Order: sequence, then structure tokens, then C-alpha cells
Amino acid sequence: MKKLHALAGLCLLIFTGCLKEPGVPQPPQEQPEWLLTKIIDVKEIIGFYPDPDEYYKEVHEFKYNEQHKPWVHLKWISVADTSVLTLLETDTFFYDHQHRVTHIHQAYAGHGSREVIRFTYSNNERLPATEKLLGLTYQYTYYGDSMITSITNAGSPENDTMVYVYDQQGNYIGTDAVLAPHWEYDQVENVQLFVNADHGLVFRPFSLFIEGFDTAPRLSRNNWIKRFPMYHGASPRALTYNAAGLLSGSSWYAGGNEWHQMRYEYEETP
Repeated sequence: MKKLHALAGLCLLIFTGCLKEPGVPQPPQEQPEWLLTKIIDVKEIIGFYPDPDEYYKEVHEFKYNEQHKPWVHLKWISVADTSVLTLLETDTFFYDHQHRVTHIHQAYAGHGSREVIRFTYSNNERLPATEKLLGLTYQYTYYGDSMITSITNAGSPENDTMVYVYDQQGNYIGTDAVLAPHWEYDQVENVQLFVNADHGLVFRPFSLFIEGFDTAPRLSRNNWIKRFPMYHGASPRALTYNAAGLLSGSSWYAGGNEWHQMRYEYEETP
């Protein structure tokens, strides 16, 4: 993991000609028909006799700017009563002139705002070249649509390499193509795409962590049903859809004694 040279050589042999040419203009983005506005996550902690079950609710709200890009994210939580929610965190997105997220500021429970993540981009690319999070710098290299490498603190003796692998359908299948059979997706557009962010890295700050959401650089095209690893007997997700064909609900046993039931709400763009 510490050395990229062998990995890069292998990647180039496998994906000859797949490196994206820098500076190639990207096509204009289409206006989304739907935007994800609210995610409601009810978590049940199954009690072991004689302890009763416990319930918690977490609500994520997204508000959008004139370009239909996420502008503000609000995170609400329940404490003792799931019908009473308290605003915990507010995240504000900032953009460059090409409407790409450059950084996100977080305000926690009424305290001052601070920057939690920052991105830079190469030329007209929509996926980040670098990311700064929690004092670490990540450098990304893209090999077509099949693989991405991330180097943490490149140039430092403490650098580390992470690999993201995608299947032919454009879905994330972990860090090795051998793991592909352990991943399963539906045929419906990924709910995360309706946040209209260009990449999954915006969900990496703790305040933007959403249960069931992936934080890989390139978002999967479809919704996951089963993924690797499945901890402690965790179950595949049961998915439901609304009349428009969008993911409207998911439920699954997350392992241990934790059960999630989630609901997704959308608004149609004018």
C-alpha cells in the first residue's frame, strides 16, 4: 500500500489509454428533474432481554441554489423522543465559477463556522484532483471509469494508497475486482445522484455522513442492495420506490443489534 509505482504500472498495463486527457472540455451539465430534499433515518437498537428496544431519528435536509446545486445541509437528531428533533449541524457549500464544490463550512450546534473539507480540480474536470480533510491531503488519479487511486499525503514517508474499483455498469465494487460478487445493485438511478453533487467526497465530513451513502470519489449509478463487507450478519437492503420510479425507502439490519429504516423525499425542479 505504501508504494504507488508498482500499482500505477499495473494500472497502465490493464487500462492502457484510459487515463483521461487533462484539459478536455466537459459537456454542460443537464438540469436535474428531481432533487433530494430530505432523508429520514429511524434507527432501532434492539434490546437484549430484559432491556427494551431504543429508537433514534436522524433527519438530513438539503437546500439548493439557483444552479440546483446543494447550498445548505441541515442535520437534525432526536434525543429521547423521536418526535422531537434538535438541529445539530449546518453545512454550507461553496463553489467556483464552474459550479464545483471548493469547500464546505460546518456550524455545530450554534457554535462558529469552520472549514471541514476543501477540493481542488484540474482544468475543467468535475472530479477533484486533491482533497484536504482533517489535516490530511488526498491526491486522486482517474483511470477511465474503471478505477481511481487516492494517495494520502503524497510525497511524505507516511503516504498511503487507496484504490476504488468500478464495474461495467459504473457501480463501486470496493478495492479489488475480486470483491465484485459481494456487491449487488438495483437498476434504478442512485439516490445520491439526486443531491446533484459531482462526487461522493462531499459526504466524507462526519456531519455529512449519511447512513447507507457511499463516499467514493465517483458515485455509483445505481442503488446498492448488498455490499462488502457485511458485518456481523448484516442483511441486504430492502428497497422501495415511488410512482416516479425513484428510491423512496430502504431498510436493513446493519449488524450487531442495529436496524435502519430510511425514507427519501424529493422535489421536482421548475
